[in-house]
Amino acid sequence: MSHEDVHMGFQTDPKTQERLSELLCYRDFVRLNLIGSQRSIGQRIRSESFFISNLNSSYKMCHSYPGLMIFPTNISDESIMRFGRSHRQSRFPVITWRHPRTKALLLRASAFHSKSMMGKFKASQGSANNRDSTGSLSTSYEMEKYLTVLSSLTPSERRNSVTSYTIGGAGSKSEFSSHSSAKTTATVDRRGQAEQEFGQASLYILCEKNQSKGMKTEHLHRCEFVSVDFRDVASVKLSYKKLMRACVPGVLSNLPEHSFNKLVDESGWLTQIQSILQYAGACVDLLDTQGASVILALEDGWDITSQIISVAELLLDPYYRTFEGFHTLIEKEWLSFGHRFSHRSYQTVNNQSSGFAPVFLQFLDVVHQIHTQFPMSFEFNQFYLKFLAYHHLSSRFRTFMLDCECDRLEAGWLLDDRPRIGMAAAEFTANMGNSLWDYVDLHRAKSSVFHNFFYLNEELQENVLRPHSNMANLEVWDYYLEENLAHGPPYDLELVNKETQQHSSEMAFGDDNLEHSGRVTINNCYDNVGLKMPHAFSSYLQEISGIEQELNQFPAKWSDVVDRLQQPQKDIFRRQYSLSTRYSRSHGRNVHKRSTIEFLVKGKMLPQATKMFSQPHSFEKYYYNTPQSCDYCSHILWGFMKTGLKCSGCGYNCHEKCMSHVPKNCTSNRLKGEAGGSDGTNNASGTESTNSALSPSDEEKAIVDASSSKSEQRSKTFEGYLYKQGALLKGWKARWFVLDFMKHQLRYYDEKDDTHCRGFIELAEVVHVSSTKPVPGAPKKADETAFFEMRTVKRPYVFLAETAEIAHKWVDTIQNRITS
Repeated sequence: MSHEDVHMGFQTDPKTQERLSELLCYRDFVRLNLIGSQRSIGQRIRSESFFISNLNSSYKMCHSYPGLMIFPTNISDESIMRFGRSHRQSRFPVITWRHPRTKALLLRASAFHSKSMMGKFKASQGSANNRDSTGSLSTSYEMEKYLTVLSSLTPSERRNSVTSYTIGGAGSKSEFSSHSSAKTTATVDRRGQAEQEFGQASLYILCEKNQSKGMKTEHLHRCEFVSVDFRDVASVKLSYKKLMRACVPGVLSNLPEHSFNKLVDESGWLTQIQSILQYAGACVDLLDTQGASVILALEDGWDITSQIISVAELLLDPYYRTFEGFHTLIEKEWLSFGHRFSHRSYQTVNNQSSGFAPVFLQFLDVVHQIHTQFPMSFEFNQFYLKFLAYHHLSSRFRTFMLDCECDRLEAGWLLDDRPRIGMAAAEFTANMGNSLWDYVDLHRAKSSVFHNFFYLNEELQENVLRPHSNMANLEVWDYYLEENLAHGPPYDLELVNKETQQHSSEMAFGDDNLEHSGRVTINNCYDNVGLKMPHAFSSYLQEISGIEQELNQFPAKWSDVVDRLQQPQKDIFRRQYSLSTRYSRSHGRNVHKRSTIEFLVKGKMLPQATKMFSQPHSFEKYYYNTPQSCDYCSHILWGFMKTGLKCSGCGYNCHEKCMSHVPKNCTSNRLKGEAGGSDGTNNASGTESTNSALSPSDEEKAIVDASSSKSEQRSKTFEGYLYKQGALLKGWKARWFVLDFMKHQLRYYDEKDDTHCRGFIELAEVVHVSSTKPVPGAPKKADETAFFEMRTVKRPYVFLAETAEIAHKWVDTIQNRITS
């Protein structure tokens, strides 16, 4: 039987569709009130806003998407099939979660096709020219219609805007220092334009950086496109390799540059963890505070998209912090929506050349960071996360094998059926083991190995979590560091229990004094301390079980014993918190909102707001006589022995160790420059400028000597937009070029306001630069006299300026620099 016949069988089999709707990932939509309990697959009910679509039940429309999906009721099947073409891999926006209070929607998709994005939304709304030759609506118009429907499903009345906040919280602003109040008011005033832009939007589309250029969305009311700068899979692989060199070094070295902290910092792993927390935190604020819907349209929709959307739902919904909820979250966002476990986890021979990509492992690391900050909000413990991290690569269970729901359904794993594609699949399936979730449920009934005894039920904990994403609040997961030389990894529970009992019996038989003393020697470098020395809860449960056996009673389940314990009750009296406690809590919330504002403003690329977030601080040593919190890590700054740094312009406070990580968002430098009429920016034609931005080394120097901070070293540059011909078989792209006279480099960026360059050319390697003839494949309507070539010892580079005058100016400037 061919794959096409199998797919057609799926589509015409209503029993298969009904069984699919009984899975946890589909029952979650009922819990979220997206659909009713009486699920009618494929039928639209006017009284309901959403319905279950079986349009992809044959997995022909999108092979990596689930067979049943949630769509708005007033969207037709023809419309879904058309706008699905505008996304990579046909992974169009699909609803996955709904906020219970604000009714905002969370959707996931892949990135837009570049060709469709450039011509997207350029025609006016309802234009007759927006139809193709057959008279049917075009792909762009159908996507406009779909986005408009999603925006209309988001309530327009929202209780707050994510861009409005004050340090101190509501009702307590006057209780704090006037300096902090004035500083915050000034900051909000300068962000007036950003607040106007983001305050009215009801749908935010987080897309790739190069896809929001040239967008004309004036007719799409209450929709905003926000660029996201994320790391691709290759960067994640490289960062993980560097992290392993730090955690599991091949050769020990005492050199300072090979220290553990230095290697971890150079790996960039914690920086990627920080980015995921910040992006997920932005989604949390938009959905919960502003009440706006969010669409994640990044890469192919199965790597960074799965990470961000899973973390956002984990923070927003306490159900996903339980055993059943976390199972549902992984089934829905990772397994059902097609994360490529076979390709990313190095499982098949065909994929071994690409190497291991720790995308799911990085997600579990993020959950570990949140669990560390909120240990009472999760029903499962840290060992459960390590268990999943180990077994998603062990190939012992079939849960994390294959790439999508369609593949698992064909293999008979999803519904525990017989394989549908021949005897080879039957033999393959027979050796793949059972489901990991069944294994977890079995051991949860026997022991408390996965249970978190500090967990508070949903009534006693906060519904929405807002973790700190500062580098000072992150730590390296001990899963990468721990070793178990005594009996190997402790995640195969049967083997561990058997070896532990055997070792205990051998020790008791060999040492007669062990029975009397009860002491056992534990080596921290050899034994597993967690198994040898269990925590108090497990010890008490073992003691209770031993007493019941001595009394010839049937041992009670550990869960029944825990349930009989008295649960803490809510305090009927409102607790009066101290001023410092209220300030600390309010400061944490405002830091989280501030991070969201920076993310939105940078993504939207507002002209004035972008300048505000690209200015370095002028730090000086400062002695604090009263308690003051670091604006970066939120830890205390106090006294002559614990001096800190204070920005002389905007009053930003931080530790000396945090100075290098502080974002360059000083507002005073830009305002002074504009007031004096000496703005150092350049236009696109390429002009000489004076760049007053200090490098990190200059900032450190200014801190040591206050006098040197007044005489900042200025570096002259020559800047402008040029078209650059790519390497072999690559096209022309417009880049922002910066000719740095001090560093003798020609750097190029995606945009003028970018802070990270895509590459650079050393002027010392330049052999010759001159005008040249037009090159085949150049952009259309290009000036034939505006081409110039720069040859280096490695390769030639061909550039295209806007006019011949600008090209000659670039040639003369570069020629002067290489001959001087």
